[in-house]
Amino acid sequence: MNVNGLNADIAKTLIKNYTDNHLAVINSSTALTALRQPDSPSDSRCVWYSLDTLKRFISEIESNTYVKCNDISGDLGIRFYYGEYPAPDSELWGTPSMPVEYEPYAGMHTLMLTPTYNDGTKNVDFDPTFAHMNGTPVPITEVFTMVGPAPLPSTNVLMMNHGHLTPPPFPTTGIYGPTTGAYMLDIANAPIHTP
Repeated sequence: MNVNGLNADIAKTLIKNYTDNHLAVINSSTALTALRQPDSPSDSRCVWYSLDTLKRFISEIESNTYVKCNDISGDLGIRFYYGEYPAPDSELWGTPSMPVEYEPYAGMHTLMLTPTYNDGTKNVDFDPTFAHMNGTPVPITEVFTMVGPAPLPSTNVLMMNHGHLTPPPFPTTGIYGPTTGAYMLDIANAPIHTP
């Protein structure tokens, strides 16, 4: 891992590859576009989280781990899961877990952040607010059996979801930076210059 940054050409190539391959398939799929709001010409292309939100999330992982799960010797981490918001007609919209202000994201993919710890062989998803009596962490599979399946009221788990997706806002075609601040999308969309 290069902690000194990412090569600029590689960054542009990775974003362009996603746009030309995965996003093109997603946006051309009638089944997937039917899940979005009618005025949504494209699925999301990036997700933004404030630094304060990320630091608070990391701090909460660390503090809960050190207080409750004191039997971890491996690295802590965060796994980023791809997710998809419900379709516009879902009964979840307007509930406390899916506020109406997120409806423009209906049917679009997003990122969910899940704490992990290394058990010596693999990085295991867990919620550091749950621990066994001996201080060992409870894997997320066990946590989900403890919090109760729907339609019973469920308990929140220490995961994070809602960042700011781009797009929306709509309509945004061609140039994203001036409207959304996501200038890397414009850079990746620019033609490749050859010497």
